[in-house]
Amino acid sequence: MKDNNGSNIDTSKYSFLAPTTLIPLLCQIRERKIQKIRTHNNIMSCVKKILDGEQTDTRTPYTVLPKSLDEKSSNDVDASMAENIDDDYGGFIVRFHIINELTNNIYNHTPFEEGLASQGYAYAQEYPNEEKLDICVMDDGLTIPGSFKKKWNIFY
Repeated sequence: MKDNNGSNIDTSKYSFLAPTTLIPLLCQIRERKIQKIRTHNNIMSCVKKILDGEQTDTRTPYTVLPKSLDEKSSNDVDASMAENIDDDYGGFIVRFHIINELTNNIYNHTPFEEGLASQGYAYAQEYPNEEKLDICVMDDGLTIPGSFKKKWNIFY
């Protein structure tokens, strides 16, 4: 994001972007209302599938998190995501606990109700050949330094 002029993004030199890079990038595109996006063909087809909510054996649906913790709990977002990941990755309870902790941090530290974040996202991608799992849970809120500044007036 720092390498663009704010009105376009060029990721064409990258044939692969991990979810932990891709989801924040998509958030920035939405937040900055970026219209011009140049990307590698592999990335564009993947992004389209992700944004269309396509689920595969190795990809959970891209989930826009509910605006409140009560709504999240009633929708069982964490359990649904944990169920869609292969059991080779720690078992359901372990996956659920990790995803639940990550998503609850959004509601505990940058509540939507206070206007500190406008949206949260969750997504996971498995890489069976590498025996690897990427989980991305993020929001467009304060950030950790912003949270310290708000709570204790500490600057980084």
